[in-house]
Amino acid sequence: MEKRVLRKQLLGIRSEMNEQVRVEKSEKIVHQLINSPFYHEAKCIFSFVPFGHEVNIRRFLEYSVFEGRTVAIPKTLSERKEIEPYRFQKWDNLTKGHFGILEPNEHITDKVERDEIDLL
Repeated sequence: MEKRVLRKQLLGIRSEMNEQVRVEKSEKIVHQLINSPFYHEAKCIFSFVPFGHEVNIRRFLEYSVFEGRTVAIPKTLSERKEIEPYRFQKWDNLTKGHFGILEPNEHITDKVERDEIDLL
């Protein structure tokens, strides 16, 4: 099966998921992340920002910042077709970027060096 066909099928399944089930599954994933030995060893985490029907890991991002970890999230550089990691500190520092996905405002947020990242 082609990747794009499989992706379309999986996105369809995810978008049809009951909201309560999505919340429960997201909470379970957050719990597993926070209790992971990889998380406990990491000082700098690079993560996506949840969008649409994706797993809601907002609580994971907030908890990681609260614990003093560096959390980096992607900033899309459309002209170069790349992403750059920038520090996440609070939701107010994000703006809608590529495809309407929240991303860091590089004017008020620090860039994170790739070699600092311990966990993706």
